[in-house]
Amino acid sequence: MDGLMDVLQTLDVATRPPATNAQLLHLGEALGSPLPASLAALYRAFDGQDASQTALVFRLLSLQEVQDLLQDGDDWSGLPAEARVFFADDHGNHAFVYLSGPLLGKVGLYDHDEPTAEPVFRSVPSFLTHLIASGNRRMHWEFRAMSRDYPARVDRHTTAELASDRALAAYYLETWQNSEDEEDRLAAVSTAMTLLPYQDTDQIIPFALDQGLGVVEHACIQLGLREWEAAVPTLHQVALDGFPNAQSAAISALGMIDVPAAGQALVDVLRRRAPTAQTWAAALALQQHGYTVVLETNGTGQMRARHDQPWVPFPDPPSSPLGEHQTDYS
Repeated sequence: MDGLMDVLQTLDVATRPPATNAQLLHLGEALGSPLPASLAALYRAFDGQDASQTALVFRLLSLQEVQDLLQDGDDWSGLPAEARVFFADDHGNHAFVYLSGPLLGKVGLYDHDEPTAEPVFRSVPSFLTHLIASGNRRMHWEFRAMSRDYPARVDRHTTAELASDRALAAYYLETWQNSEDEEDRLAAVSTAMTLLPYQDTDQIIPFALDQGLGVVEHACIQLGLREWEAAVPTLHQVALDGFPNAQSAAISALGMIDVPAAGQALVDVLRRRAPTAQTWAAALALQQHGYTVVLETNGTGQMRARHDQPWVPFPDPPSSPLGEHQTDYS
């Protein structure tokens, strides 16, 4: 932790004087939970960073700013009850820290467009490591490109971390099975899938065939983010036969998985069956596999894998009210 704070001090980041123990105690009382040790240590080094001068995607809020957020009346729907916001990009997006419960000390990202409750960083020090590695960037959308601990995309965790993640995933799967509240069930199963270690990704595949609202979409995106090749047949099936939201998620996931089978599945989606909205999504996803797709706004079009190959037409979807405009995704 000391090394990370030393690096922060060398960057173009304006920091405030350290927070006192009395200030930290007062904030803990206001929040209803003391700060995790690593977060408290950060505030003992400096009480936040100045919004006018910070080179990183997120800045640490001052203790006063954290307390003000408790009283500003903003809608924080989607923020876990046991978490509070401590970092901001000053464009409506935040990073929050779990102050209690099984996820104590872990960090999540609060995207104001699509708030989610799952953790994405193992700890505050890990979050700072990824934040520094993301470089001196201040475009407000760039937080989405930060590397993360969760979902795991490679097998790089220690034995102790793997054991901890598996235990937490099992806890949230049990919560999902036993809860009767649909929102709680979705939050629990989404968190369980997020925490599963990379080598356990096969366990997510059955959820892509679930009937629960939101479960299929989350499972598909998880499989795509992990680039899990074994999931391609299931994602192909969902892209063809799932509900509209599930189809979109499966198509997006197939675009993320950089193997020929995923590209071929998207070709099949375009050629066999796709509503107009899914045709556009499949065309964009297929572009990620190096295909050129020429798409009419009525949903018809043609595609090819390489410029020396013949164009392959794909069939007419349901009629579109849009005009005859052509878009080339190349």
